[in-house]
Amino acid sequence: MKRARGSGKRNDASRRRRSALRGFSLLETIAAILLLAIAVAALMRVASASLSLTDKLGQTARADMLAQGKLDALGIAEPLVPGEREGAFDRDYRWHLRIAAWRDDALPPDSVLLLYQVELRVSWGDARRPRELTYTTLRTARRSTP
Repeated sequence: MKRARGSGKRNDASRRRRSALRGFSLLETIAAILLLAIAVAALMRVASASLSLTDKLGQTARADMLAQGKLDALGIAEPLVPGEREGAFDRDYRWHLRIAAWRDDALPPDSVLLLYQVELRVSWGDARRPRELTYTTLRTARRSTP
C-alpha cells in the first residue's frame, strides 16, 4: 500500500492559502467600483456647488464695486439733487437711485449744509432669478446762497 504524501490537514491549509492568493472575487470588485463611483459623484457635487458659490460671490462683489463707484460720484461727478433716476452700468447690472431731503431736526435752520438720504439699488440676473443689493446712506451738500 502506498502511503499518501502529507496529511489531509496540510493539504487543506495549502489549498486555502492558494485560494487567498488568487485575488478578489467578481462581487468584491463590483462592490469596490460601486463605492468608488459613489465617492466620485459626491466629490463632483461638492465641486459643482463650490463653483456656483464662487460665481455668486463674484457677481455680488462686482455689484458692490459698481455701487461704491456710483455712491462716490454723487455730489462730485453727478449732482446731488432730490428725485429718482435709473440706468445701467453695463448689460448685466442696473441701478435705481432715490435721493430725498432728510427730515431731521439735528441740523440748525441756519446751517449752510443740507442733508440727503440716498438709496441705491443695484440689480442683476435674469427674470427667473433676479438678484439685488440695496445701499442706504446720508450725504451732505452745501446750501446754495442767493
